[in-house]
Amino acid sequence: MSIEMKNIFSPFVYHMIHTLPLTKPGFDVECYREFAMDALMLARVQFAMTAGFHFIFPSLTIGLACSLAVLEGIGYFGRNEDFKKISLYVSRFFIITFAAGVGTGIVMALQFGTNWSRFTTIVNDIFGIFLVAEVVLSFFMESFFAGLYIFGRGRIKPFLHWLSIVLVAAGTLISSFWILTANSWMHSPSGFQITGDGKFILSDFGKAVFNPSMLPRFFHTVNSTMIASAFFLTGLCAYMILNNKSVALAKKLIGGAVLFAAVTSLMELFPFGHMQIVSVAQIQKAKFATIEGVNTTSDDPPILLLGIPDPSDGIIKHRLEIPHMMKYLFLSPGKHTVTGLDSIPGNEKPPMVMPFVTFHLMVYLGCFLILLSVSALALLMMKRLYDNKWFLRILVWAIPLPVIIIELGWMTTEIGRQPWIIQGLLRTEDAVSFVSAGQILFSIILIGVTELALIVLWLSLMINTLKKGPEGVEGHGEYL
Repeated sequence: MSIEMKNIFSPFVYHMIHTLPLTKPGFDVECYREFAMDALMLARVQFAMTAGFHFIFPSLTIGLACSLAVLEGIGYFGRNEDFKKISLYVSRFFIITFAAGVGTGIVMALQFGTNWSRFTTIVNDIFGIFLVAEVVLSFFMESFFAGLYIFGRGRIKPFLHWLSIVLVAAGTLISSFWILTANSWMHSPSGFQITGDGKFILSDFGKAVFNPSMLPRFFHTVNSTMIASAFFLTGLCAYMILNNKSVALAKKLIGGAVLFAAVTSLMELFPFGHMQIVSVAQIQKAKFATIEGVNTTSDDPPILLLGIPDPSDGIIKHRLEIPHMMKYLFLSPGKHTVTGLDSIPGNEKPPMVMPFVTFHLMVYLGCFLILLSVSALALLMMKRLYDNKWFLRILVWAIPLPVIIIELGWMTTEIGRQPWIIQGLLRTEDAVSFVSAGQILFSIILIGVTELALIVLWLSLMINTLKKGPEGVEGHGEYL
């Protein structure tokens, strides 16, 4: 279904407003629109707050689960007692973060029914399938085997214990697949039909799942979680060396962690970052023009390095750019017309400042991670890393940086899609529930206080575990 359907979809929305069960006889549609617009920003803020907070935890647990599968495997198959101790220590961080992620994910999902009921009513026949698949095919599996991994150490056979974390890792990847399928479908809807009453129904399951933006987004996102895991392990080892805690264990792990960080960081730039930006350029032209600062439609636009967005004029000013480079970096040699901000109708442009700033911060901080990991690898090969105290401190302070970059990436993705909740077909303002702004504000305050308490608790547990070191968990849960 092409995005040209947007020209005929507004009547469907109008019809849905009149026919939904919540609508009362004589209901004023324009009154609803005004009411919805008052609550719209608060609903968006709440979802951004809960989704952004939740993704702190999967950003770490997806990569850590995969890393633990490798570490536990080396400990079991290689009969390596040092890696068994390392695995036990790292698993403590995973357990704390996994528990926090489960709770925050449930809160985030509930908003589809509270603040976005119009959206779920219209697209539930498609969107609901993806969410159910995530729960049935992955969430139950990873939750069950996470419990087995956590409580089975020393109680079940070592092979089964290793297999449990492998299945947890598989569950996190399957979960990522279905969640990113749902999200990608909103950016590039495919494999559907629109019924006479304005609802979306599935017409081609394969096309809906493997919609045009799905695979680039999946690889780009999952690899970013591997980067987060790699820098977490690298920073963890650096902290242990600096504080003289199980230094021998840290030195055994840091080599693989640094290599892991360097490889995944480079892969995030190419091929995965390249795949993602090409996908945006082809599918979401308004977003591409905004984040890349393409002011005017051109066959040969420059690459913009720096600039200052000016929302009043709708352009990027004070530009530092490299001429004739976009076709080589993002597209391909030859002439390709790139739509500029001047060719996009005003009511279809995303907000200018936030996507532009978050995108460029994401790119530059990502390049810093590449520089940091490659430098660490070079120092390690020259046998100068362990004694370089200031560089080890940088590695410790860099632990949260990949998660920050992931958050910036999601801000770019979601804000850059506006004003659409389903690209080109359903506007965000037409998807919000018939809920008052006061009710949403109350829930924002309640959730905000809860999340503040949770982040303080999570950080306290993580820092306490970090300070204890491997010695603090030795002797607990040994292998059979």
